[in-house]
Amino acid sequence: MDTQERRQELSSFLKQRRDRITPEAVGLPSRTRRRTPGLRREEVAQLAGVGATWYTWLEQGRDIRVSAQVLDSVARVLQLNEVERTYLFELVRDELPPIQGEDAAQVSPTLQLVLDNQQCCPAYVMGWRWDVLAWNHLACLTLIDFETLPEHERNILWLMYLNDEFRSRQPNWQRACQETLAHFRASCAPYIGNPEFTNLIERLKDKSPQFKEHWQQLDVSQKRDSFKEFNHPSLGQLKFEMVMLQVNAFPGIQLVLFVPVADATRQKLKQLEAKGRSA
Repeated sequence: MDTQERRQELSSFLKQRRDRITPEAVGLPSRTRRRTPGLRREEVAQLAGVGATWYTWLEQGRDIRVSAQVLDSVARVLQLNEVERTYLFELVRDELPPIQGEDAAQVSPTLQLVLDNQQCCPAYVMGWRWDVLAWNHLACLTLIDFETLPEHERNILWLMYLNDEFRSRQPNWQRACQETLAHFRASCAPYIGNPEFTNLIERLKDKSPQFKEHWQQLDVSQKRDSFKEFNHPSLGQLKFEMVMLQVNAFPGIQLVLFVPVADATRQKLKQLEAKGRSA
């Protein structure tokens, strides 16, 4: 496991969050001439009750010991929300979770049966890297036909940024991409430095300028359930509540359900399912 990438992510994250805090926001006098747009490193250190050198080393991503109490102080000074605070702790952790190998990525017959029995809900199983590992028939009819995609393109980020058909079904593609990426970044913090993770990010940055721009914004969020709309080419607008459920047998594996939230959507899905079965 390469820890250098995690340290670089930590460095960029701390610097960006420091830059967005004004002196006035933390009770310091404003100054007309400042080299940085936000707080200086020594100001963060002073407010957090740590040494300026120690904080500089932390922001530089050096290999130093960090207690939870001190990290909490830094998070408080930088005014991190709960998701950002968790992300910071994940980046600093010394013990990383095991890498998900091929065995963990296999979908059991029982889990596939759960998918197939979601007759009113498009659904798929997603791995820790947000690769789509399995899906039901309604997901192919509603979201995109996963069967026809090359395996390396069966990834939610790849679909959001690089698949024209999938993108066309997003009412507000730009906002949907940024929200999805912020959620992805928060969920994948433990795996930064994993070669498989790095490979995905580098391929996306190479293929999509929009992804590269959004990735550099370092946004993180955590939304387990969220409202989703899709513009289906033949059925029009579909409205869902997206629910992501952890599969306990395999850490990092999630069951994603799109639950219809309107009678019109439910009726359209019934029509789509009946048409798909008769085709």
